[in-house]
Amino acid sequence: MQANELRIGNLINVSNPAQCPFRIDGFEFLRQEDCKVEQHTEAMFGHPLTWYFKDLKPIPLTNHYFQNFGFTKDELGYWTKGDSIYSFVDRGDLGYMLVIADNEYKETYIKHVHRLQNLWFELTGEELQIK
Repeated sequence: MQANELRIGNLINVSNPAQCPFRIDGFEFLRQEDCKVEQHTEAMFGHPLTWYFKDLKPIPLTNHYFQNFGFTKDELGYWTKGDSIYSFVDRGDLGYMLVIADNEYKETYIKHVHRLQNLWFELTGEELQIK
């Protein structure tokens, strides 16, 4: 996973399972090799939780995350959200493939939650929120 794949609001895993999934609320750039992500929590009394990029891992995209982001699975097995023309279909080891209205397949496969969040925002201008 590269730093340029991440944006505020992305969900990732960190080295401490108790803090997973970790929502990125900000970035801290000390030096190129010392980039950090941060999460703001009320429990920390103003100091954010921080992790270095080297400690970040992508979250595998599963049906569970589609459900939690408000997608529903139709009779063809496509994950759709509202009246969007975009949907996703599971292609096994390849990941989930983007389908545009009327079964026009786009050779775009995604395997990680942050990539779904970024792609959805790029396509719709809307952030995916956990329900």
